[in-house]
Amino acid sequence: MRLWRHFRDLWSQLLGRHSFGLYWEGVSPQTYSESELDEMADKTVTYNGKEWPYYDALQELRRLERGVREWKRRADVKKAGDQDDSIERMKVKEWQRRIMKFTIESGIRRDYSRERVANE
Repeated sequence: MRLWRHFRDLWSQLLGRHSFGLYWEGVSPQTYSESELDEMADKTVTYNGKEWPYYDALQELRRLERGVREWKRRADVKKAGDQDDSIERMKVKEWQRRIMKFTIESGIRRDYSRERVANE
């Protein structure tokens, strides 16, 4: 039993807030009611005057966050090689401005931890 507890703790550290378990249709209890699922599916945000499904807006935010991390990594490589990283740092700021604009207009909360690279 102790081994399973250690495995479960390790698994939760790796997966973060995600969980694991079996789901058998018709047997397992449903997490959300049908009305809650419909409400989630119908949720939208507005960005640049266009209605976005909430899920698609979250995916766009993740894309922008990946852009920030990419340019931060490029800047770190240049800095480690004693090269000028000013262009890369300007790109980081540009991508961060895109995120700021997106989150303000869409109303989605910004999570700065997703913009960090591993060595920060």
